[in-house]
Amino acid sequence: MADVRSSFAFIIITLAKLSVPDPPLSLSELNAWTADGFSYGIDCMGPLSIHIISGCFALLSSTRVDYNRNMQQLFHAFYCHLQGGLNERSQLLKLGVHKKFLSILLDEGPNVRAQWNDMSSIHNVIATLLCSSNLNDMRQTLTGLAVDVPCPINTTQILLRTPDSEVKQLLQSENYCYLRKLLEEPTVMEMDDIVNLLKHVTWENARASKVVLMELLYYISSVHSADMKPYLVFLLHILLIKDTWQKKRIQLVLKGGPERDSLLDIILRSKSCHQKRAYLCMKCL
Repeated sequence: MADVRSSFAFIIITLAKLSVPDPPLSLSELNAWTADGFSYGIDCMGPLSIHIISGCFALLSSTRVDYNRNMQQLFHAFYCHLQGGLNERSQLLKLGVHKKFLSILLDEGPNVRAQWNDMSSIHNVIATLLCSSNLNDMRQTLTGLAVDVPCPINTTQILLRTPDSEVKQLLQSENYCYLRKLLEEPTVMEMDDIVNLLKHVTWENARASKVVLMELLYYISSVHSADMKPYLVFLLHILLIKDTWQKKRIQLVLKGGPERDSLLDIILRSKSCHQKRAYLCMKCL
């Protein structure tokens, strides 16, 4: 059945892609597309493409969807649509798909992630859409000045130029819980995509930088030495960010925190019993 659902998802996304040039639907035609908890108003006039994706988006809140059986197919459908290009990415941003996905991942209810084996699609959609969004309302320079220029180290084109307070609230929820969840599973996405997201969020952002660095120090000191590579790569990229907080980040890693060993402490503690860990940390330095 999973293959059948995947095939239907492919058909839906292909139909949405091919119907982009179609003229807007009439209001009477829109009434036929009403889904659970989702209705169309006079301001929702648009081509068939946007309404197909809107119908899929409405399913995320539908009581008819079995979280454990169907959600992975929905996540994958949005991921496939995202790969279509800038127009498709703009559609998902306008619908607020990244905000809905963040809410799902941050929800600790019993239905969430109970039987989801592959989380790559939802993380890829969130990462790409966040990197396409303006996060300047979360940024502040070391001297306390607001940031009004786009992040220069972001490799993704910014499509949503107005900062969104809801995105800020979700990202900062429970001390950047989403970033900490992402670091728990560093192989859930391509390493370059995670690096780009971490850099986009932490640039000129002292609080996010501290959370990410403390989490990285924790994993570097605790995971098996064979699994250290992604964490050391993330650490190096964060420390190489050129902004007003760069010196503070380097000092934090070298000095550690009240509940975290510094990188130097990890080297000293590991040099006799875990020599490979100590070597990899010295190589990073």
